[in-house]
Amino acid sequence: MAEAIGEASDRAVIVGAVFTAAPGKAEMIAEALRGARDQVREHEVGNTHYHLARSGDRFIAYERYVSRSAFDEHRRSPAVASLFAFFEREEVLAGPPEIEFYTEL
Repeated sequence: MAEAIGEASDRAVIVGAVFTAAPGKAEMIAEALRGARDQVREHEVGNTHYHLARSGDRFIAYERYVSRSAFDEHRRSPAVASLFAFFEREEVLAGPPEIEFYTEL
């Protein structure tokens, strides 16, 4: 994951993550994503934006971290661990998340 976001540690990291719900599981994903977003907003000072959007059974999370180190802290956070454990335990995703990383220009 880290290599995909480049080596510049002093630039903001932007994350776009798309999640597709398994049949009948969209509301469970929506609730889990809202909970993760709220935890990140409350506890991660390096996060400046965490927006969620939905189109049918597809969800996107758009996140911005002030630096690579802030993003690395996020990856190790309880919110991320809990969210991905939920995805696996409840089998709510139709496939793996599509996650893209960008370095702010």
